[in-house]
Amino acid sequence: MRKQDVLVLFDFRRYQRDLEHLAEIVAKQCRPSIVLITDKWMSPIARHSDHVVALPIEIETAWDTLVCAIAFAEALIVKVSEMNWPTTKDRLAAWDRLRLSPPSQPLEESDDR
Repeated sequence: MRKQDVLVLFDFRRYQRDLEHLAEIVAKQCRPSIVLITDKWMSPIARHSDHVVALPIEIETAWDTLVCAIAFAEALIVKVSEMNWPTTKDRLAAWDRLRLSPPSQPLEESDDR
């Protein structure tokens, strides 16, 4: 990770201590822009984040819902990929070559990242 990168972290109630530790280390050592997707109670990761998106997770049951988080993630992926479609298209093609190559066949050399 580099300073010009963006790290997106998802952390909802029953927060993950190891993810908070990762955010702290990354914020100090690599200094990327950290975007936290969390709930209204605010993950402890918020103190290390540059941007925080608090989504509703409460419903009228004993369980929380992540429907808003999934919808937000999908919308974010679409927006980011549409901002630079040629690069996105190349990266998807590289991923398809990787995942669709037979296990016994060596991967082709490529400069795709």
